[in-house]
Amino acid sequence: MLKAVHLKEKVDYAIKVVENGDLTDEENLEALETEIKVLRQLSHPHIVQLKEVRDLTRARTPSPTP
Repeated sequence: MLKAVHLKEKVDYAIKVVENGDLTDEENLEALETEIKVLRQLSHPHIVQLKEVRDLTRARTPSPTP
């Protein structure tokens, strides 16, 4: 887990990073999708709340130049 600070909210967040290489196996991909689905439904003071899911694959790929 990584830690980040939201600059506007001044709140600390934990970040889970899943590398694309870990998702080549159908079982791993399905487990991640299930984890996301379950975390979206949970609301408990002692369980981390899922705030956002991002696919950073496209963000890391440079834009083609015209």
